[in-house]
Amino acid sequence: MRWAVRVALILGTVLGIGLVLREGLGPILALLGAAGWVLLWLVPLHLLPLLLDVVGWRTLLRSGGAAPSLLGPTRLLVIAAVREAVNRLLPVANIGGEIVGIRMLCQAGGEVAAVAASVVVEVLLTIISQLLFAAAGVLLLLHLTGQVGLATDL
Repeated sequence: MRWAVRVALILGTVLGIGLVLREGLGPILALLGAAGWVLLWLVPLHLLPLLLDVVGWRTLLRSGGAAPSLLGPTRLLVIAAVREAVNRLLPVANIGGEIVGIRMLCQAGGEVAAVAASVVVEVLLTIISQLLFAAAGVLLLLHLTGQVGLATDL
């Protein structure tokens, strides 16, 4: 398995270098220059919701009877980052990351049923919170505009 990871790393690096060489370094640096240093704020600003997810996941694992050694915030943060990376970078219908996270935590000594249940509950709660957030946005938009028209009514 480790050889497959190494091969994937080498192929990904070669592909990345090939894309930069194909497009040219100038246009890429121009786009980054246009975005400015503000672009670097994305990393710490994205870390906050990820940390909040880890806190919730840790609570679910603790209530499921997980061993305290599994509940280290650093371990859970790394696993949560890997889960999100797999979900965002691979076309696996946003479920591959959860499977990878379950496997990583089980390899560290977690019980499969408790870990899988905690991930299912966490994903369900995330979906509910996003639904509520979107509904609040729609209600605020309706309140601010005072209109209930559709785009086809224009």
